[in-house]
Amino acid sequence: MSVGNRKLDSVVSSLGARLARLFLPDTAHPFLLGIRGAWEHEYRDINNLISARFAEAPAASFTVQGKELQAFADYTARLSTGKTDQGLLGGLSFKW
Repeated sequence: MSVGNRKLDSVVSSLGARLARLFLPDTAHPFLLGIRGAWEHEYRDINNLISARFAEAPAASFTVQGKELQAFADYTARLSTGKTDQGLLGGLSFKW
C-alpha cells in the first residue's frame, strides 16, 4: 500500500454559553446541574481525507476519512466576594 505524506494543522475557536443551577446550597452535599453548548470554527485543515493506493495496482486509488485525536484543556474561574472557585479539566478525545 502506498500512502502519501500528510500533515494536518488544526486551530479551533469556540464560543458558547452555559446555564447552571445550584441545588441544596446550604447542605453538606450541594450539587450543580447545568447544560452548555458551543459553536466551534476550524481555521486550518478542515479536510482530513487521506488518499492511498495499492502498490501493485497504482491506478486503483481510494480515499478514507482520517481518524481524529484531540487534546483539550478547559480552565474556569468564579470570583466573588469572599470566595474563589477555580477548575482545570484536560483530556484526550479520539473519534473514529
